This record gives sequence, structure tokens and C-alpha cells, in this order.
Amino acid sequence: MSCRAPGFCFWMRLETVTYHRCVLYWLVFDPQVVIQPDDSDGYDTYIHNHSNYYPNESNYNYGAHTLLSILRSNFAAYHRERTLLKFDDLSSIPSGSAILEANLELFCNYVNSSSNQYPAEIDVHKMLLGNQGVIRYEGNQVGTPGLASWNSPNDIGVWGTPGGQAGVDYETAVTSAFTITGNAILNNWLAWDVTELVEDWVANPTGNYGVMLKLKDDHLSVYKYFRFDSSESSNVDLRPKLTVTYDTDSHYRVLYPRCCRAGDCNLRKAMKRFCLHAASRKVHS
Repeated sequence: MSCRAPGFCFWMRLETVTYHRCVLYWLVFDPQVVIQPDDSDGYDTYIHNHSNYYPNESNYNYGAHTLLSILRSNFAAYHRERTLLKFDDLSSIPSGSAILEANLELFCNYVNSSSNQYPAEIDVHKMLLGNQGVIRYEGNQVGTPGLASWNSPNDIGVWGTPGGQAGVDYETAVTSAFTITGNAILNNWLAWDVTELVEDWVANPTGNYGVMLKLKDDHLSVYKYFRFDSSESSNVDLRPKLTVTYDTDSHYRVLYPRCCRAGDCNLRKAMKRFCLHAASRKVHS
């Protein structure tokens, strides 16, 4: 159960201990942080291959756009779009914390209306250093040279193959997948479990090169098209976010003041009551 109030946020879970044939419940409060960069410190863009009709766009950077795009067309060999994204500042997570859960969340603002595109799987892949040097995500305008595009990650390196090569520029293995089955995702959040990635990034910040989001088998010629709000979105609440729940030695444990037998405890009600109490007292996790 998540508990929020101005200035703090934590996740509540239960632990139990048996004492004199009585089950005692501890409410354990694990801190939770939501990292949601704005247009000044967000690192996100999409890269675009439309070599048949607009070949120059393969050199464009879209870091200043308000949207992120993931697409494969009926002519996927020369029309695909992939998203690159990085949460650069994880300093709000204390060093040495155990990462209990981390979710990458994007808000979907457009879907292609064709029913033929379902099901559609969007995969998260960990970016690698490869031979391309540090990826430069953000540009000030379409076509800004030296920034991430379909043809190049920056002004000094090259992708293994245009658009990024599996095993060289990004991990071949899928970190997390979200399968879309219908248009109900429109104007809703999609979430990918990136717990292991965040564990690695917190332990080794210099190894954080971000992630790539792409459609599974996006080289196949089946039209699938989705768009999401970027860190430049005019609605600050809809920008990409990373929600992380972590554990430290200093988390709160509160004993639920009852002996519970035969299901006589309304634990969910108790958790809500304590959450409201914590908010009114401005208890910080």
C-alpha cells in the first residue's frame, strides 16, 4: 500500500511475529521516491528511420519534442522509430539501499486506431557503452548535429548498425516487456519493471547509459505505432518517471496494537488510519 503526503512518500508492507499463540503485525514503512525530470534535466529522445521518403531525418535528433515515439511500419526496413531514455540523477536514493521495486512509467497519448496492431510488445533494453561513446540525448531543434539520431549516438561515435545493434549498443536480452492488447492504454500510464537495472545504476552510477524502448521484432512489416509524453511535455505530471521503493536500516516499524486471531483484524483499515496519522504529523520516512 502506498502512502503519500506533501514532502514524503513511503510504501507500507506487513511483517508478522507469533507471540503466545497470538499473531502480531508490524507495519513496515519503506521509503519511495518518484524521479520525474523536467525539460531542463530530462534525457530522452526518439530516433527515426524514414530512409525511403525522408532520408535526412535519419540524422535528426528529437530531444526537444514533447513526445516520444515507438513505431514499426508496413515498410519496416526503412521506417522505424525507437525511444532512448535515461534517468541521470539517482542521488535521492541513499547509497547502499536495497532496491525493492523500480518501475519505469510512460504516459501514452496516442495509439494507431488499427486493430491489426494488437497484440504489441514494447521491450526495454539496457544501453551499453559499445563503440559509440556517451550517448547525447538532448537537442535544441530537429536536426541538431552531433546528437543521438538513427545514424549516430553523438558527434564522435557510430552505432554498431544504424538505430543501434543488439549486443553492441544495447543488451540483446529484454530487461522488461509490456504487452499491449487494445486501445485502453490511451491516456493511461504504462509501467515496466526495471528493478535490476536500478540496482546496478545505484551501485555503479558510471554504468548508467540509459535504456532503449522498441517494439519486439520491429524489423517486421506490421504497422504498430504508439506515442508518449516526453520530459518536454507541457503537462509536468505526465512526463516520464521512475518510481523506486527501497529499504534502509532506518525504516520505520510500527506494531499494530492488537492481538489478531481468526481474522478479527481489519489490517487494511489500520494501515489507512496510520497513513492519515503520519500525514497529519508530517512523519518523514
